[in-house]
Amino acid sequence: QPQPAKARKPVPSTPESIAAGPTIFAKSCAPCHGKTAEGGAGNDLIPAAPSLVDDMWEHGSTDGEIFDNVKNGVAPDFNMIPWKDQLKDPDIWNVVNYLRSIKKK
Repeated sequence: QPQPAKARKPVPSTPESIAAGPTIFAKSCAPCHGKTAEGGAGNDLIPAAPSLVDDMWEHGSTDGEIFDNVKNGVAPDFNMIPWKDQLKDPDIWNVVNYLRSIKKK
């Protein structure tokens, strides 16, 4: 089992992959991370979700680490829940590629 940081990305960052990302993001990620991926406000039940377009990634910033966070959630508290039962691996990679494309320069 390779470490997430070194995981190879099986879905290249093509225009098609990036174009598939916003639909998946809007449905699965935006409710917590905001429509523009700049972070969500949170509420009494869930903490504020971080921005996904800045340079600060608390749980790893490689493509493999981001994929792993989405697929398996972030332990130990799982405020970021695992999406492995709702999203197929190629869909998660499309979201990773999309997030890379909208990262603030």
